Amino acid sequence: MKKISFILLLFLQATFTFAFQSENLQSVLASSISDVEKIKKINALTFDLIENNNLADAETAAQKALEMSKTASSEVGRAGALDNFGLIAQMRFDYTNAMTFFVQSLKIKDGLGDKGSIASSKNHIGKVFFLQRNQENASTNYESALALLKEAPAALPVLAETNRNLGDLYLSQKVYGKAKDAFDNALKIYAEDLQDFKKAAGVASYLGKVVADLGDNDGALTYFNASLNFHRNLNDPKGMANDYLSLSKIYTALADNELAAENVGNALSIFQQLQDNFGMADAFHLNGKIALKNNNRSKAEEYFEKSGELLRGLKAQPGISEIYKTIADGFGEMGNFPKAYTYSQAYASSRDDLFNKEKAASLLELTTKYESEYAVKDKNRQLATMEGERSKEAMIRWLLIGLVGMALLGIYYVIKSNRQKQKDNEKLVAMNGTIQEQNSEIARQNILTNLANSELNEKNGRLDNLNAQLVHEISERENSQRVLFSKDHYLANVTAQMRNPLNDIVGSAQSLMNEKPRTDQREHLQNLQFSTNNLLVLINDVLDFSEIEASKISLETVDFRPEDVVKDLIKENKSNKEIQFEHNIDSRIPEVLKGDPVRLQQILTYLTKNLKKEMKNGVIKVNIVKNELIDNEMTLKIDVTTNGKDIRFENLDAIFNQPANRKDFENMNDNDLEFVVARRLVELQNGTIHASRVKDETLITVFLPFKIVSELTTNAANTEGVVPTYNDNFLEGKRVLVVEDNKVNQMLVMNMLKKKGVLVTAANDGIEGLEALEKADFDVILMDIQMPRMDGYRAVAEIRRLKNTEKSTLPIIALTASAYVTEKEKAQLFGMTDHIGKPFSPDELLDKLSRVLMSHIANTDEAVMPQAAVSPK
Repeated sequence: MKKISFILLLFLQATFTFAFQSENLQSVLASSISDVEKIKKINALTFDLIENNNLADAETAAQKALEMSKTASSEVGRAGALDNFGLIAQMRFDYTNAMTFFVQSLKIKDGLGDKGSIASSKNHIGKVFFLQRNQENASTNYESALALLKEAPAALPVLAETNRNLGDLYLSQKVYGKAKDAFDNALKIYAEDLQDFKKAAGVASYLGKVVADLGDNDGALTYFNASLNFHRNLNDPKGMANDYLSLSKIYTALADNELAAENVGNALSIFQQLQDNFGMADAFHLNGKIALKNNNRSKAEEYFEKSGELLRGLKAQPGISEIYKTIADGFGEMGNFPKAYTYSQAYASSRDDLFNKEKAASLLELTTKYESEYAVKDKNRQLATMEGERSKEAMIRWLLIGLVGMALLGIYYVIKSNRQKQKDNEKLVAMNGTIQEQNSEIARQNILTNLANSELNEKNGRLDNLNAQLVHEISERENSQRVLFSKDHYLANVTAQMRNPLNDIVGSAQSLMNEKPRTDQREHLQNLQFSTNNLLVLINDVLDFSEIEASKISLETVDFRPEDVVKDLIKENKSNKEIQFEHNIDSRIPEVLKGDPVRLQQILTYLTKNLKKEMKNGVIKVNIVKNELIDNEMTLKIDVTTNGKDIRFENLDAIFNQPANRKDFENMNDNDLEFVVARRLVELQNGTIHASRVKDETLITVFLPFKIVSELTTNAANTEGVVPTYNDNFLEGKRVLVVEDNKVNQMLVMNMLKKKGVLVTAANDGIEGLEALEKADFDVILMDIQMPRMDGYRAVAEIRRLKNTEKSTLPIIALTASAYVTEKEKAQLFGMTDHIGKPFSPDELLDKLSRVLMSHIANTDEAVMPQAAVSPK
């Protein structure tokens, strides 16, 4: 009874919506507002009808808007009506007339000079070109629209739609990075600026499927969760159910059967309320896959049968054949070959049915296109007739004259046609003889064609066998890739778990050092800090190697001083008294370069550290010189030289001079693996590295390109430093909200901040954080990611939706133990300002807080600063 009531409610809601839209046109016409306002409202109503696929009513409303625009001399209204006519034609696959309407609208908008409206027409024209597979012209119009929108910041809906269309274009060209950026831009505008959660959900769900197809399951989880939140806000049960199914499929791919089962259960419950048989079939077949992975064969068979029973009652549609194939594979894996064969036949049959349905749909599309073109031509003829009626009397006079002339011509053509018929009959007799000869030739060609078809069938049989072998090889390769990804994912999770207790140890040791311990206690604490730092370096090395192997490592581009990098290297080598360390920097190298100083530091550290391990004594020299300068890029030549006789040059030769082969590195020791990481880091920055041996000296040479900083930036760096650091006075009196569920971390962070005069308030999860923010004002928020009840992502999303702009725009710093780049991407997607990874030192935390606060204050001052008055001359 509940299901029937639920469906009846949906039906009544749809009926009332349609009735409301139909009545809305009459109510607008009957209102007392001006004709210009009426036209504006009718055009908006027409657009809503088009989006709901109600093209007949949309056409009626558009026609009314066009007629009123001519009467009221409203060029804006006329352009809007022509745009709607173009969209209607586009929905009917009539691209010729769609382009005509959009171009007419563009001409009007060019005269009005509204750049946002012109950009809208460019976007429409680009979409028509894209639908006709003319990618070059589509790209030209989209880029032109984006250029215009830079000068029309208020046209956010057009900017979002253009970015979305541009994403589809890049995706069709397989330019995946640009496609993702364009979709991300559209998603941000729909979600944050326009609050259009329906379109935001559509983009997020689509992005989830795209990145999942590219193998980025972490990214797919982010986008599907975002889509689920949008559908919750819209109270859209069908959308939520589809998102749960998508999440379940990703968790299945990640081998997380518990979360996969939880999500598919949520989806199944909604589909049952909606009585959506296809949705239930999809959910049951996923339940079967999960049960099979859990070795519960009886449950798997039960779920597969339920899914198949629902599918048998459905008409052909996309997705059915894929479910049949999964069920057939599942029964085959369980050894139930009769049922596997039955579902394989259902798979083949459903695929044929879908193919026939798609052919029928293509024919319908073609028919609809020509019907639409004919309707437009017929309407043009009607307009021409209406114009002709204005000069009806003149036409009648000329018509009488024409009739007399036509009568005379008719008599002449009757006589001429009789003569022509005699000649045509003679030609027909001759043509019949030719046709008979051609029929004989066609029969002969048919026999040859049948023989060729027989040979083709034999070749197809052999090709099927080859395809089967290829499918098997692809399956084995995919399994191998999944194993490698699982290993890298496991390493990342393990290192993330180790960072939380390390953060506690680092913070506790630092707090004890600040309490003025005894000399013997200070020595123990220093040993503890030294061991912790070594363990953190080891974790970072493991994660670096894992990220490099998975091609997930990220590079920064910031201003830095090469001299500072070398100074840090000198500090690391001071403790070793047996090995001398010498260095030199070319004076032609600018003080400030642009690149990744952390990765440069890693490369030099790995090279010098592991060379020292193989030396009993000797000298290590680091010489950095300018190699070449092309345009705005300088290549540095870095020579690391040692006179150590114990260096195993054959290892360095294999690592640096031979082609990279993963199998060669599987049995290497830790030192050699760090050399491998150094080589990969150089290559990732478009550099080169090689080793050579001259007499007793071993030379490792690195070529690395860096960008030259502009003169203005360099002068600023010389006077102010490359990066500003915090000062104690700046943070004093600032109000900080710490949202952290780990009590030890919470206590350590609060102690660090209170010693600098910071006013700190603590909250144990996202819900308590929101309550604290409602009661008091803060300058910045430190937000942990993983928390019970409400996590950091959800809490930030709620803060960004607050009506109080001072609180909704507060800077928020994410605290996380994960060092994977995807965590930073998630933080940015959900509106966090910056990110700091655990463990962190007091200086790192205070420096990050100062930077974020200074940037926020500068942006706020710039936004509210009034323009200076112009003094009279």
